[in-house]
Amino acid sequence: MNHRQLVSDILQIAGGEDNIRGVKHELTAITLVLKDRTQADFSILSAQQFTANIHLEGERCRIELESESLALDVFNTLTGSYYVHKIEDGEQETKLEAKRSFSVLHFISDVFRPLLPVILGAGLIKVILGIILLLNQFISDDPMLMDEPIFNLLRMIANTPVYLLPVLIAVSTAYRLRSNMYVAATIGGFMFYPEVTMWLNGEKTARLFGVEIISQPTLYSSVPWVILAVCAAAYLERSINRRVPRAFQGIAAAFMSLVILLPVILLILSIVGTFVDDYAGEWISSFVESAPVLAVMLIAAFFSLLMIAGLQYCLFPIIVYEITSAGYSIVLPTMFVAMFGHAGAALAVALRSRRGETKRTAVWSSVVALLGVPEPAIYAVNMSKRIAFYSALLGGGIGGLYMGLTSVSISVISGGFGSLFEIPLFIEEGSFNVLHACIGLAVSFVVAGALTYWLTGRQSKLTRSTEV
Repeated sequence: MNHRQLVSDILQIAGGEDNIRGVKHELTAITLVLKDRTQADFSILSAQQFTANIHLEGERCRIELESESLALDVFNTLTGSYYVHKIEDGEQETKLEAKRSFSVLHFISDVFRPLLPVILGAGLIKVILGIILLLNQFISDDPMLMDEPIFNLLRMIANTPVYLLPVLIAVSTAYRLRSNMYVAATIGGFMFYPEVTMWLNGEKTARLFGVEIISQPTLYSSVPWVILAVCAAAYLERSINRRVPRAFQGIAAAFMSLVILLPVILLILSIVGTFVDDYAGEWISSFVESAPVLAVMLIAAFFSLLMIAGLQYCLFPIIVYEITSAGYSIVLPTMFVAMFGHAGAALAVALRSRRGETKRTAVWSSVVALLGVPEPAIYAVNMSKRIAFYSALLGGGIGGLYMGLTSVSISVISGGFGSLFEIPLFIEEGSFNVLHACIGLAVSFVVAGALTYWLTGRQSKLTRSTEV
């Protein structure tokens, strides 16, 4: 049975969409919390081919479906129209009376969330390695530690999930869309093909339909581009399967998806990358020179969006030029302040949440974001709460404004997006640079966290008043 038709039947059983307070997904089961159990309508069971097992206890209607993937699809369809929370013991979920439109941020967050354990696990390895390096600097200052085989092995293990992120994101997206996960993995892993890797790294040049393929792998591996490609593949797969004989279904869809989408993806991203290379970097550089304070504030506010789109690389030539010409960079600290904003917002989500799972996830995401791994905080926590995401952007902007006003700078290019371990990079003899840097990072963290905490509380009050 088509899962959308199944959703329609479930809504009829529940007595209509207005009779549903909340919904819970648990393996192969969907649990609906009803406003009025007397409105439940089970007449469809005799009139339709509805084979699911139904248990009605109090206001809760538990529906056992055939598989976990089918239950997840039904849950995602229901939650696409309603604002619902996970139902825990003693907690009754509610929905907003108004329907919630499709949210790109929520979809990206839902795709990223299954990957959270492995990303957090790898992040903790990075944190441990960072602590070891920091202690080594204070105790022995032995530069040979980084060349130790075990140290390099752990560093490679920690970087593997991020390195393979395009494949992991592609598979997770395909799972949500119920499309071919192996086609999605092929799309996500295409950039790892040796010759394509040489194109993207600039070792070899190639032109596609007259457009030169740019040498920027970060653009091709960014989360939104991979998700868009897999969504297009899922749409193409369904369209082809409806039009070809059953004997060719699957094979024809996979063939057309690969032979059409991969060249188109390379072409589109090359055009985007060429435009960014030709115009964005030059425009940002002139903006930094003419209005440095305003530029630092805006880059700090929107750096997260650049990172999500894979366009953060357009800042690196500017940073390199600053350091080689002036000996320091005022653009590089914007990465620090932007990531600290997301850490503060994630911590506020943890403090506001009454759900144990969300609280644990948000706390760990905030911790690893402060220590140099911002992806869990951005994708899994703040994107699922639009208030938190926008507050993080605003907090980063205000922290960036302070850094711009105090001319905070760095004279060494760091290896990541900024962490507590890299604060010593701000130390300059005879100046308060490191003090102003710490204040700016604290401002970003506190403003983002305070805004998230306050606005989330206001939203909860508005929700409760709407229910009354």
